[in-house]
Amino acid sequence: MLDQRIGLPTVLAPSTMHYSWPKAASLLGLGQDNLLTVEVDLEARAKLGHRKEILQRCKKEMRPVILDVAVLGSTELSSVDPLASMLALRDRFARDNFFYPVHVDAAWGGVLRGDAPVDGERRRNRGVRQGVHHPPTS
Repeated sequence: MLDQRIGLPTVLAPSTMHYSWPKAASLLGLGQDNLLTVEVDLEARAKLGHRKEILQRCKKEMRPVILDVAVLGSTELSSVDPLASMLALRDRFARDNFFYPVHVDAAWGGVLRGDAPVDGERRRNRGVRQGVHHPPTS
């Protein structure tokens, strides 16, 4: 196993990603070619099936996924990616020893999700609300 070559690191992000993601990939030395774009559906949410295909290909090619990006409120359309399904997919890949982190880009819509239903119930996220009303100071 150690004699196999590890492929180039990748970042996955939906096509609704903010325009700064390709810039960041270039600035960090990953290159825009290693920022893999996940297709979106008619409601501008990342397609889980396409994400799974990309992850399977990365696993097969031994390309480490250094970040899988979920957009929680895209700038143009305010669309929200299926985060719970993405986390379940990550857990399935982890059971097969393919690990990667999920990053939630919630710069636009994150503040609105603090009171979102979770697991079929309405729960309040005090930490999010307090963070909005009392931002950290240095």
